[in-house]
Amino acid sequence: MDPSSLSTLYHVASAAAYLTNCKVDISAGLDLIKDAINPTSPVIDIFHAFFALKKSGNAVNEAAVMSALTEALKKDDLPASHGYAFLVAAEFGGNLAKLYDSIEDIVAQADEVEEKYLQFEGGLYVTSLVVDGAYKLAEKINKAPLISEDKVVKFANYFLSRKHVHQVKSACQLLSVIKTLTTNPFHIPVAVTRASFVAVSPVTPNVQVRVTNLMGDVLEKQISVIADSARHMTDDAVVLSKKTFTASATDKTSYDLNFMQVNPTRGFYKIIINVVPSETDSRLLGLTGAEVQVKVTVHVSIENVEIGVADKDQTTVARTTKLQHPNKAANALEADYHQKIIMKFQLKDKSSGQLMTAHQAFVRLTNLNTKQEIIFVTEADNTMTNKFDLDIGSGAKDFGYLSGRYSMELIIGDAIIENPFSWYLADLVLTFPESIAPKKIVLNHLCIYLSIYLSIYLCNKLL
Repeated sequence: MDPSSLSTLYHVASAAAYLTNCKVDISAGLDLIKDAINPTSPVIDIFHAFFALKKSGNAVNEAAVMSALTEALKKDDLPASHGYAFLVAAEFGGNLAKLYDSIEDIVAQADEVEEKYLQFEGGLYVTSLVVDGAYKLAEKINKAPLISEDKVVKFANYFLSRKHVHQVKSACQLLSVIKTLTTNPFHIPVAVTRASFVAVSPVTPNVQVRVTNLMGDVLEKQISVIADSARHMTDDAVVLSKKTFTASATDKTSYDLNFMQVNPTRGFYKIIINVVPSETDSRLLGLTGAEVQVKVTVHVSIENVEIGVADKDQTTVARTTKLQHPNKAANALEADYHQKIIMKFQLKDKSSGQLMTAHQAFVRLTNLNTKQEIIFVTEADNTMTNKFDLDIGSGAKDFGYLSGRYSMELIIGDAIIENPFSWYLADLVLTFPESIAPKKIVLNHLCIYLSIYLSIYLCNKLL
């Protein structure tokens, strides 16, 4: 233990207070601690000094601490400093009205993000510190903190969004504020989260949600969970409304809804969920308008596949071959720089029989000798027919004028396709025009090589 560090003394005393039969001697640092309780000290030093004394069982002059805090806050009104002050004041009695009244002004400094989250500059630690301190101070004087309900929900959304915490002190403070927001007598935010996979299909039709407090524990009240609406995120079509989730027989926090019963089309959906307690409880917040997203996935088939070679000037009829997935063309397609490779195909939703397009529909050509790859995007027309057209002559530069044998693969994928695939369609034998490299480039390279050689030669001579 470093007795010259207030922070160390505070953390050692705090750790010992949580351990059974663990006593720590901080007498070597008492003078430093007592000197920190004065109006000229930063708020954080007063915080460390106060809790180091309290948690180690030493006497605390509460009047001196409050006087020092009051003066220090006149010079430092940052949200973090008020957070520390709230936590210190929550340990005292007496008149705390002025500090309590400042909660509203400090909360007003929080930044709103995406109309969904509230956070302070300084991130997770500062936000957790301020909200935790505000509620503990409010509980001390038995008055609800001056924070509107919608702001409490936005703070809770921010805490729940922080799945990865990189600092130990932030993780510790986050746990503290989440515990406070589940046990305080004023506000208990309700968390509605999707527990099932995002994808639903005829094979896995259920959407499962968990309804808990922020600690993940079951709510004290009996509740009903209702899907107020579900809308397709592309065309905003409503596919269901006022559907009740079924409570799980094995998990009191889980509720299920068979989403496929309404025969939704493929795509992404936003489900708005309301939670209805069996008894009114004014502490529960965030009961309406919770949102979860799901996607309806499909299996696709590929049909009407044709691949072939055509003349660029279209003076002759294209030679095409029909293919069936997953078969490869029996013979290689040969094309030179007066010709082009053509292909077309259609994708079909197996469940509905409707034609569809995929977000990813690529053709990959790989030189079988060098293993160099080049990828092209296929385009769908208004009949949902994907087409690929490669002009060998104009595309020669992309291939580095490297004639030879290439494999041709079709790659199909999409977030809503359950069976993405890569299909080896055919081998291609491509003949490109010869490349004529500019003489200037060759001379430049020659000059570079001669310069390097001459430099090495001269260096060796000088050595």
